[in-house]
Amino acid sequence: MIKSELIDKLAEANPHLYHRDVERVVNTILDGITDALAEGDRVELRGFGAFSVRRRPARLSRPLRAWCGPSALLQLLSWSCGEK
Repeated sequence: MIKSELIDKLAEANPHLYHRDVERVVNTILDGITDALAEGDRVELRGFGAFSVRRRPARLSRPLRAWCGPSALLQLLSWSCGEK
């Protein structure tokens, strides 16, 4: 499901709310999650899962034709499933 589909479903489930208000709420929530992950915090959604950022140290990259030296620090988004 993409963000626009989520907004449409929430607007259908809540006919007393304007579509623009539902869109504003979804954008605010997603921006909050994005900001928290950018600061290195862990975000947990009960019943769904938890998001966190994992950092891996720089390592030497060795392509087939030439040596490029060390690569940059790698940051990965990690998700773990919630329990039901």
